[in-house]
Amino acid sequence: MNDAAQWNMVIASGCTALFVFASWYSLLGWTMGSGGGVPPDKEEADRRSYLRNASLTYRIFEAMIDGLQSTRVFARRASDAELQRVLDIAGDSPLPFRAQELRAFAFSVAVFGGTGLFLAFLLVTSASAGMETLVMGGLLGMVSAAMCYWTILSGVRQRAEARTRRIVKRLPFALDLVAVALAGSGTRIQALETLLRNEPVRDALVDEFSRLLRLTRELDLPRALQSMKRRLAHPAVDQLVFALVQAEINGAELAEAFRTQASRMLERRFQEGEKLSHEAGVKMVFPGMLIVIACCIITVVPFLFATMVQYSTSGGMSVE
Repeated sequence: MNDAAQWNMVIASGCTALFVFASWYSLLGWTMGSGGGVPPDKEEADRRSYLRNASLTYRIFEAMIDGLQSTRVFARRASDAELQRVLDIAGDSPLPFRAQELRAFAFSVAVFGGTGLFLAFLLVTSASAGMETLVMGGLLGMVSAAMCYWTILSGVRQRAEARTRRIVKRLPFALDLVAVALAGSGTRIQALETLLRNEPVRDALVDEFSRLLRLTRELDLPRALQSMKRRLAHPAVDQLVFALVQAEINGAELAEAFRTQASRMLERRFQEGEKLSHEAGVKMVFPGMLIVIACCIITVVPFLFATMVQYSTSGGMSVE
């Protein structure tokens, strides 16, 4: 066995040992519990219990995730606030992660996946291959691990963006219903409760207004609206919250403010639709020209080809 094959065997054995140790550590934490630390409160204990029951992957990697969160690499960052906002908008589905917890979870899955792919590549290509095989396997494992980490985080962000779009799409109609409830001599809390009772399906809008109702009870309406503004981070919601907070501060009638903002949101939506329709007409000019040219070619070319064949045939006969 040459030196390159020996080094391949040593590195493959080391990776396998690391892989087995990490698996043993995770499974040990899964069966015996992570232990140590400050006992969690009931809400945190319920959340962790839900994670264990909902995800077998989390149960396997739970000990590793807890260990990674306590390291300097996964210490609290400034970007965690933005990631936590995204998680709040994404909702409890698929899983109610915290920001640091999600990054540790994605890292654990990515490392295990990349290492497993690297070892599988070495087994398939055989350990007697040269250094090129080792380098290719390492690159394949690192690329796959990076893609796995990015896919998990980007999936959460895409879900948050989709839920935000659904909330903003239905928001004007919800504001109209709240305005009607306020006009009927109802309080703010009663108006929000009326909205939630009249929504047959629990969706993103219901979740957001349920949170708004809870914060309104705990704090007040302006601070609850400011919290919704920070969570959604959408221009239409920013304008809505600014107008409603100003109406609350100036003592204006909230029912009229809700109704006015609902009308303005629908008007802006219609204006955006008209703008997109005009832009679509301009963008369709060039593809339309290509289609017309293709149709002309399909129509004219057979006649031209038949004429050329006839001309060449008649020319050949005249030469004879």
